[in-house]
Amino acid sequence: MVRIKEQKELFNILINDETNSEFINRLKQKVVNDLTLFAHADTKVKNTHFTFELLTGAYFALFRIILQWWVNTEGISTDYVMEMILEFFSRKPLEFLGIDFEGYDEN
Repeated sequence: MVRIKEQKELFNILINDETNSEFINRLKQKVVNDLTLFAHADTKVKNTHFTFELLTGAYFALFRIILQWWVNTEGISTDYVMEMILEFFSRKPLEFLGIDFEGYDEN
């Protein structure tokens, strides 16, 4: 991700250009591959109401928004962004909105 900050202008063009989706598709495929290889997300969704495509699409959309914000915000470290991404994909964002999981019954 350090290289992204070094090439901020080019990255902004690539990630925001809606006329050429090749870069976005390749980035999304990399994210989906990582979710499959490292998190085994493809097998973990089998007992949920979600499809793998829906979850990876949602994950990638948020990942893209965070990258866009980061590239356009001065003074944000790579480590901070990585922590933010991990935190976004936990229960914390819902708890920030006041959704309480205490006593939640998954059955």
